[in-house]
Amino acid sequence: MSAEANEDKTVRSRTNNARNDVLTGGILVAAIIMFVGTGSQMMSIATGTLTGLTGSAEHSLAIAVVLNIALILFGWRRYSDLSEEIIERTLYTMVNEGAKILEEGMAQRPSDIDVVWVYGYGWPVYRGGPMHWADGEGLAKIVEGLRRQEARMGSDFSFSELLLDKTTKGERFGR
Repeated sequence: MSAEANEDKTVRSRTNNARNDVLTGGILVAAIIMFVGTGSQMMSIATGTLTGLTGSAEHSLAIAVVLNIALILFGWRRYSDLSEEIIERTLYTMVNEGAKILEEGMAQRPSDIDVVWVYGYGWPVYRGGPMHWADGEGLAKIVEGLRRQEARMGSDFSFSELLLDKTTKGERFGR
């Protein structure tokens, strides 16, 4: 085979690979749009086909990752907004529930809740537990974040009166 024929074959191969990449990307984008637009199972089918993972936790994770990457790429979400939202909807609500546990007398001190989370659930020791972490984060910031998420959390969500009271007075859970 001549050098020209070899070069031509390489160019065609690269072109075909590029077409396949564009086609795969197009299918993925179409699947994302169909998922977002219709709420159907198209996203699940597309990621299962593309990744080879179906019916597993990894498949669900792949769907979440692909969807969030697409949302970030399309400019519908920024990564910093997403990470802040995760903190607000998980850790801030955990602090709110901890304050309710204190209100109800199920725990005597905030440190009791911290001990349960550190030794019972594997909360990072260097963070000191959710109530200690909340003091470092700032209760006003936590209440502000919970207010931003309040509508998304549904009718079952309610603020802890203890948390609101401490925030108003500028107090902390710790000493």
